[in-house]
Amino acid sequence: MKALGSWFFPGWETLCQALAAETNTPTGRIRAQHLTPAFVPKEVEQLHRLSQEAERALDLWPTLTGKALQPLLSNLEKPAQPLPLLQLQACRELLQTLREYKQALQPRQKHLPALWQRLQSLSWPEDLERGLANNGSLDQKQRLLSQRWRQVQAVGQMLSEWDLLSAKIKLGRKYHGQWAAFSQAQEMHLPGWKELLPLLKAQASPRGDLHWPNHTHTWILSGQHGSGKTALIQNLGLAVCLHQSGLALPTQTPGRLPVFTGLQWVREDLPLRTQLQALQQVFKRAQNHPLLLLDNPLAGSNPGESYALLRALLQELVGSPCKVLISTHNSLLGRLSQDYPGIVKMALEKQGPNWQLKTDQWAPSELLNQAQRAGWPSQVLQQAEKRYQELKGSSPKTTAPKIRPPKAKMPVVAPSALAGLSPGVKTGAWVYVETVKAYGELLSLPDPKGEVAVLLDGKKWTFSARYVRLSSHRKEKKGDTTGVQILVHSVASQFCDLHNLRVHEALSRLDKFLDTAVHAGLRQVSVIHGKGEGVLRQAVHTHLKDSPYVQGFRLEDYGRGDTGVTVVELN
Repeated sequence: MKALGSWFFPGWETLCQALAAETNTPTGRIRAQHLTPAFVPKEVEQLHRLSQEAERALDLWPTLTGKALQPLLSNLEKPAQPLPLLQLQACRELLQTLREYKQALQPRQKHLPALWQRLQSLSWPEDLERGLANNGSLDQKQRLLSQRWRQVQAVGQMLSEWDLLSAKIKLGRKYHGQWAAFSQAQEMHLPGWKELLPLLKAQASPRGDLHWPNHTHTWILSGQHGSGKTALIQNLGLAVCLHQSGLALPTQTPGRLPVFTGLQWVREDLPLRTQLQALQQVFKRAQNHPLLLLDNPLAGSNPGESYALLRALLQELVGSPCKVLISTHNSLLGRLSQDYPGIVKMALEKQGPNWQLKTDQWAPSELLNQAQRAGWPSQVLQQAEKRYQELKGSSPKTTAPKIRPPKAKMPVVAPSALAGLSPGVKTGAWVYVETVKAYGELLSLPDPKGEVAVLLDGKKWTFSARYVRLSSHRKEKKGDTTGVQILVHSVASQFCDLHNLRVHEALSRLDKFLDTAVHAGLRQVSVIHGKGEGVLRQAVHTHLKDSPYVQGFRLEDYGRGDTGVTVVELN
């Protein structure tokens, strides 16, 4: 999978120019200016082996700063041609320098195997070296050089590779970089992580700790305006590009990163149509272990529609082997963390010049305070504050156009299923909450503020009673074709993620999931239990055998989850 725009991260061009300034050869300079990350795991691992060995062997590196060497190295990129006498002498010096380097490296070959193997892959032009050293005529040396030109070009190519390696080491030392280890799964750990651009300019850089566990596949990032969400996303993309280009990372201590086979960044300032096209590509690439960075996507569109689309997108990505970081000001998206263990909401906060990520928290908005500081009239601010408190208490329903799925997935419910709360309703009733589009158990009757408590997925929530409807959803009989249609995308997901749950917790969640899925008209769902030692998988299979909702089940196909996912056929 190709990285989409990875080298267009702000600061990547600056990094390449700083890297080019550390090179000594023309070709090495060109390689640095056009540096691109690798996205094949074996290539990335080889880059790191070479870079880390080069750091240990930097004092052995051949010096390539002679005045005659520079034009010679430039000419090596061209077809064979007669060279001036000065460059012929430089060619002889070049081969002699490379021989000295080989002699210095040979006793250390066990400690520097990647560099030694690269050197051994070179077909050594011994006859050319002897011919240039003898007392033959200039024409004889020119003919010999023409015959061995490809070998000389191979020497020049190797020297430019080593020149780029040494430049990476020198630049990394300037910003005190640390080598990141390869994480076994998809864990990302960057302790004392600094922004790169200020470091390249020898300026103070904000820092913070980032730890993204393997079992968490999606972060929903919130933060006040100006807290640095966009900068965090851009710098995370830069960190991945550095790591997969064989460069050290600007961290306080060594970190850990996986190798991503793709990187996609959807910027907030892109036109809406371009954003939608980029997000559409996510579905095709989600199975290839990519990193997806979504910076406040669809922010300029209708709030209800953008929420519905992004929620559906994140639900679709549950269980896929990708990492997703999405920043947003829509708190409704943060509620997805209540339904899926792999989705976590994160709050970004500034702490002086530095920043901190807080897990399972939502950053409060400061827009009203910023409007006050901007000089808005007090009466306008008072009206806005009053209305905001009303909205905050009631969590009004965001409207979005109904997207009709196939008819097979559109069951209908009797009219009583969506009837409002009546005076005689009792606690324990099954209700439907419009604002979050979910079913739950009524825990309390309306209080003086008109609010009720509802149990959703094992957690207690408070909602305005006006948005809670009495539901006979569980009592619906098959074949009833009257009433209001309930859209599947608003009620049930096709995936149930049981990662990191105890057996009794997992089975409880599985029962609720199957109940909702059956009444939503789904015929096939997937249960994600992971591979591990198989304890949870066996418990799930035993439970499915006795479930009245289940017609049959099987393990997922190879390459799509196999023993870590069970496909369930519903009645």
